[in-house]
Parts: sequence; C-alpha cells; structure tokens
Amino acid sequence: MYRVRLERISQEIDFVERIFRNDARREVRHVLDIACGTGAPTLELVRRGYEVVGLDINEEMLTVAREKARREELSVEFMLGDAAALDFREEFDAVTMFFSSILYLNEDRINELFNSVIKALRPGGVFVADWSNLLFYRDRAFFTHENLNVYTAREMRLLAEKHFDEVIIYGDFQRELPANAWRLWLVGIKGQAP
Repeated sequence: MYRVRLERISQEIDFVERIFRNDARREVRHVLDIACGTGAPTLELVRRGYEVVGLDINEEMLTVAREKARREELSVEFMLGDAAALDFREEFDAVTMFFSSILYLNEDRINELFNSVIKALRPGGVFVADWSNLLFYRDRAFFTHENLNVYTAREMRLLAEKHFDEVIIYGDFQRELPANAWRLWLVGIKGQAP
C-alpha cells in the first residue's frame, strides 16, 4: 500500500512539474507546499531539486515530516501556519496544495487562501491545487463525516478568477476537462508585474 501511494505521489509530481514548465510564466525553483501534512509531496519536490517550504496547521504532522526529511538527509523547512493567512511577500515561484485539502475550506476561507497565495507568489508564479470530484463518488459518507465542501470545476474556476490572471482546470491529468473526471486540478497564474 505504501509503495502504491509513493507511485501515486510520483505521478502527481510528474504532472505538477509539467504544469510548472507549461503554465507558469517564470522558471519554478522555490515552492511553498501548503497543507503539507506529513510531507510526502513536499519531500518528492525536494528530491527533484526544488527549494521547498512545507506549511501545515498541525504540529504533529510537521513533526513526522521533519523526521522523514532528517532520515533522508533532505534540506527542507517545515513551518506551522494557516494556509489562508500566509505572511509571505512574492517569495515563491509556485504554491502547491495536495490531497484535496482545499475542500476543507468554505468559500470565504478559499477567498482568503487565494489572497494569501497571490501575495506569496512572485509575478508569473503558479498555484496548483487538486481536489476530488465528490459528485462522482458513490459512497459520500466519508466526505460528509470529514466536513468537506463540494466544489464543481465551474465553481472553483469562478472563485479563482477573482484572484488570478489566468485560471486553468485540468481533469484527471488532462487539459481537456472530461465530464466524468474524478480528480480535478486548479491552476491559477499570477500576472506579470506592470
């Protein structure tokens, strides 16, 4: 099971690197991974040569992430903080948010998140977040129990367009959005400096 999860993370980072190359309007080297949890995607980005800061609201998760980084002798900073209240000013080329973490936020908190992300991104930088298309899950009991919000691709696009210069929604790792996509990816691109 652990091996399958690592393969999935590797596939996701392959896709995110494609977004960095094709959609960002600047070279991506410095990444902020918000809601990083125990750091699986964060550490994979570091292994691939990115300078990464991982941020999470849960200190216990960060302790696990730091221990993983220490064991692998990876250089990464993990910080305690709220993704919707970032205190960075144009310090990152990319901001990432994995594992449907965005679904834990209601519309007001998503707007706060997007405002924070825009401030943290350098001009031409890119925000990448994935979420599960809960409309296609048969057993929604887990998601109800977890207090997750449901957003369609259209709803997420409308929220993001208020903040980003360009918004792209991918479905199941494709730029064309299949109607039955179970996994959605939001790409928000910050405009260039005037």
